[in-house]
Amino acid sequence: MATDDEDQSDAEQTSLPAPPRSALADAAAAIAKAQPDFATSPAVAAAAQAAQSIARVSTPANLPASNILAGVQKALAAYQAALPADLYKNIGLGSQLANMSGLLNAQRLYKDSIGATAAAAYPAVLADAMKSISAAWAPIANPRNYERPDPPKAAYSEQLTSPGEYFRASGYEVEITSFAKLNSSIEVLIRNNPKLGLVWRGMRNAEWGVYSSLFRKLINDNGVRLPEQGRPMPRGEQPFPDENQMVVAEAEILRVAREEWRLDDLSALEIFARIQHAGGPTRLIDVTQNPYVAAWFAVEEHPETEDDDARLLAFATRPIAKDGDEAPDSLVRLDSDWADRVPLWHGLTGEGRPYGDWGTGTRRYVWFPPLYDPRISAQNAAFILDGVPITSEETAKFFPIKGTDEHWTRADLLAASSIYVRLANPKREARSHRSGLAPTFTFRITADAKHEIREVLEQRFGYTHASIYPDSAGLADRLNAVNLDGS
Repeated sequence: MATDDEDQSDAEQTSLPAPPRSALADAAAAIAKAQPDFATSPAVAAAAQAAQSIARVSTPANLPASNILAGVQKALAAYQAALPADLYKNIGLGSQLANMSGLLNAQRLYKDSIGATAAAAYPAVLADAMKSISAAWAPIANPRNYERPDPPKAAYSEQLTSPGEYFRASGYEVEITSFAKLNSSIEVLIRNNPKLGLVWRGMRNAEWGVYSSLFRKLINDNGVRLPEQGRPMPRGEQPFPDENQMVVAEAEILRVAREEWRLDDLSALEIFARIQHAGGPTRLIDVTQNPYVAAWFAVEEHPETEDDDARLLAFATRPIAKDGDEAPDSLVRLDSDWADRVPLWHGLTGEGRPYGDWGTGTRRYVWFPPLYDPRISAQNAAFILDGVPITSEETAKFFPIKGTDEHWTRADLLAASSIYVRLANPKREARSHRSGLAPTFTFRITADAKHEIREVLEQRFGYTHASIYPDSAGLADRLNAVNLDGS
């Protein structure tokens, strides 16, 4: 906070009155009262961003920039004073996870900081600034859809005979019976959606769910029983992991990595990426920019899945906006927000997560990591990261079971994927959806087509175990999987 002398100096430099310190204190107290979880709320980062951005907005010539900047500095100081110093330092002023209540509070605090006279004289400037900020930061999801979330535990519907049934029952699954069909299906999807960013994932068994390795581990630790075709349906509520359990597990992963493996000089994301490529548990979901690399993973030779159909998935990197506007990509970059020791999403409380589009499926957070590992470049690798889906009675209507009056349950959705997956028709141009969810496209590769597709990819494209896994660990895995008798 500025001193009284500094306030007087600011006032003398401009024709506008200096804001009283009490106004700043009252504004901060009001925000804290309105936000019970103020210390961990995204409102903090939102307000700081708002103050910074307002300072960059063009203002009338007779409103001196020095006054604007002084007001912004006081606004930020008021927020900092209301928070523990270590927490404020870790929040990051450029956080993209903002909520609208934080923006509105920031506007009020900003008005107080530049003085009532200036705020009344230039309402249009403030309104335009807030409009531009809101457009950039407003959550794509409707937070009201998540105000009454489902309990963590839920039972399966009768229709979910396996995780793969969720994809099959959508009516949008394209069957791939040859390499020619694979090639044409990829071409049709890309041609119909030329501006839509896509990342791809291949799975050797079409009945598997799309899980991060950490989610899969917690499924096993919790004793979740997954439905399997040909076996009795598991009864009762299933204890699927929720976001709180994922965050607790990640905090322990980081503790072990830093204290026992001495990875203390790396950000949380960089630690997770290294653990992921070594086969450890993280929330990162492996994807690739190359559909044919993903197809190779789907048809990869393995004795346990050679006779099973495989699945190829294409994830849109953003939702389809209404009125032809282009929705924002949510690419993760190792900047001041994401390159922190504490994962950015750990600062979100349960109520604040929808405001950051975390666990809503509306922002597809995709990270293209640095090429620190040879597998990243060989596989054109990327990661999807998001929160465990927040489900509610309001969101259930976005997931009807085709041919029925029912909807997929929370347990059904989590058995299918550890992130939101809303399926769309890969044969048509993707259109906006009332849910605001980014679309996903699915292709089922028949078991009979695996050999031919694998042969073409290896002989014509050069995708082999050696090229996909070009390190000594890949060599060791390959040697353990083949006969060494020379036959």
